[in-house]
Amino acid sequence: MKIVYLNTPIYDYLTATLIEGLTQNGNEVYCAENSNYGVSFPEKELLKQAENADIIIIGSNQGVKYNLLDKIINPQKVYVDGSDFQILENPEISARLIFKREYNSRLYGPNKTVYPLPFGAEKRFSGGGGGVVPLPEI
Repeated sequence: MKIVYLNTPIYDYLTATLIEGLTQNGNEVYCAENSNYGVSFPEKELLKQAENADIIIIGSNQGVKYNLLDKIINPQKVYVDGSDFQILENPEISARLIFKREYNSRLYGPNKTVYPLPFGAEKRFSGGGGGVVPLPEI
């Protein structure tokens, strides 16, 4: 699967976990920034890859190049909001699906495209065993 990720240039745990898992599972991941296990591509190349990508992931946090969204025609956009707050960090972003880490179903009615995003862990926390470490049942 080919994925274009508009990732943050600063360390972000959720972004790092996603990029690590996606690449480890054999996906081609083209990133906007050299951070969070991502390898950046020049803007022209990134936009070319976005034309026929299977998914465009729009990250949250500081420094995400949201201006590139105006240049990406591909409708397969997914917004991943990893902020610590229950409201969306960037509610103006248009995406087919929105995944929210701190999901509160009372804030989003049944007609919204907002879904909870269960947490994982970078493989460095699992002793190098790789993959996402599931949370224990409560």
